[in-house]
Amino acid sequence: MKKKIIGILVCMLIIATLAIPISAMNKEATSVYKPISIDADVPTWEIGDSWTYIIYKHVTADVNGTSGYNVDSEITFEVIDDTGDYYTLEGKMTPSFGAFEIFMGNISFKSTKFMKTNMDLQIRKDDLGIYKYQVYGKGKLFLSFGSLVIPFPIHYKGNIEWECDPVWPMIPFPLFDGKNGTVDDTKYIGTNGYWNFFHGLIPIAFPDSSWDSPKHTPFEVAEEQITVEAGTFDVFNVFVGWEDYYYMPMYSEKVGNVVKFSNYIEHDNGELYFYMELELKDYNYTP
Repeated sequence: MKKKIIGILVCMLIIATLAIPISAMNKEATSVYKPISIDADVPTWEIGDSWTYIIYKHVTADVNGTSGYNVDSEITFEVIDDTGDYYTLEGKMTPSFGAFEIFMGNISFKSTKFMKTNMDLQIRKDDLGIYKYQVYGKGKLFLSFGSLVIPFPIHYKGNIEWECDPVWPMIPFPLFDGKNGTVDDTKYIGTNGYWNFFHGLIPIAFPDSSWDSPKHTPFEVAEEQITVEAGTFDVFNVFVGWEDYYYMPMYSEKVGNVVKFSNYIEHDNGELYFYMELELKDYNYTP
């Protein structure tokens, strides 16, 4: 298994993503599926539909786990445009002290309540495939040494834009219990990435980059019932990947979206590289 790890500078710019895999792998899956019955098809979203998630994310940029970033917050995605072939969703992370933290040994930068992070998504209507997304943020960070927080505000502004080519259908609709197969491959293309500190006095631009998704990634679907803060739901649990790399969306027809989402990636040495979990807190959607 080969992985292409993107460093912490780029990692910071994608803190609100739905865990696009930052790796490249080569494993073959032999299973195929032959649908017998259709239990859940692609939902229809409307302007104003929204989903609020509790988000936790942990990323280590080196195999020793001494640098990386953490996210512990809430994020709300709302449909703001439903014209054409794609939905446009605006995602807003709830600002709070320490909701986002970059760590490098004992030194870290913590977000404040004045830090704003947004994410705009373009989702294909036919299959809820991810087409484009932009992550941008601005506000103030505090510097910390261990448990000592130095109240010295550092003004920050950042941006990055990603495109999936071809569009990446993360959930293999239609869904039914026992379905299995492989998800489609794609390429992730990152552009217009930058950091600006101290109102632009210290600009940092990142080169455009791209990497391929895991090849022939297997998936399997199982029905189950789970309870999260938003309630108890019957879901289709879609497990995609292997033991050392996987993502797992749990889709509910009642919600028209995932109720829970997990993503796990290991370094080549077996140590944790990436972990993220989303749980639904509230939603505004009518089937």
